[in-house]
Amino acid sequence: MKKVGQGNKTGGLWTKVGRPAGRILQAMKSCSTIFILLLAVAPAYSQDCIGCSAKFDVGQKVVLTNTPKEGHYFAGWLSDMCYGTGQCSFTMPNKDVHVDAINIPIMMEELHIYAYGKDGGRVISSPAGIDCTAPNICKASFPRDTKVTLTSTSPHKWRGYGCAVTTSDCVVTMTKGKAGNIQFY
Repeated sequence: MKKVGQGNKTGGLWTKVGRPAGRILQAMKSCSTIFILLLAVAPAYSQDCIGCSAKFDVGQKVVLTNTPKEGHYFAGWLSDMCYGTGQCSFTMPNKDVHVDAINIPIMMEELHIYAYGKDGGRVISSPAGIDCTAPNICKASFPRDTKVTLTSTSPHKWRGYGCAVTTSDCVVTMTKGKAGNIQFY
């Protein structure tokens, strides 16, 4: 199988199976993507690319799957052939086709904790990221809008985060970076 056209090579995987010929499919993707083009006939080859193009027979079935790399999410397809965030599937028309896969970085927010007071008091987070023993200043990054549960079984008081002072768990929604204290006694 021969490569018909190829753009810049960075950060993704484009796999095609089939016989290039006929009309041109131009597949564009944003950075940090794994972009897979699967067709009905073997053999296969892979390449890293942004701005790939290849020729396919009119009437040939085309299935595109986009899998963003870690730290990104797939926002959707830009094309008159595809929409939404599922697979892009179409029969190659008698015209050139352009498809963009839009991938956007997941915004991360930092959670800071100042653990103080009686030595050895410990606070942990779920999802994992914070495991802080007093006296210490600890921080971890979480995806924006994640609900982070901070838990301590040592006697303590929360300061900040909007949590009740003496509850064992404190749930923090990471709408932006947050900072707070836990005092162990």
